[in-house]
Amino acid sequence: MTAVDYNKQCSGLGMPRIDIIRVPLIGGGTFLHPQVSKKEVALCLIWAFHRAFSAAQESVRPQVELMPSPEMQEAHTMYEGGATHPTSQSNPNFDRLAGTEDKTSRLCSNSNPCNLL
Repeated sequence: MTAVDYNKQCSGLGMPRIDIIRVPLIGGGTFLHPQVSKKEVALCLIWAFHRAFSAAQESVRPQVELMPSPEMQEAHTMYEGGATHPTSQSNPNFDRLAGTEDKTSRLCSNSNPCNLL
């Protein structure tokens, strides 16, 4: 069950909803692949949240807070600048996660920002 699914179900049951998801730079340290930069990991995480939440109604979509790091800041700046995932013929799993859909439907907006703590 995703946070969006949970928020849809809890609203009618009087249960607390998930309002904020705090995202650290997961996989950017000990387990980082030597050919992938921390910035690339951070950008992929942002794209993954975009893909997971962009189709959901804002009323059930939690706010995403990106935990501070120089790499997360740079990835957030790239995302907000419209960075799109370059299709990689060598890694279809990365393509599936990051997606190549139109980035005009922003995960972050004035009413639902991606905050950098």
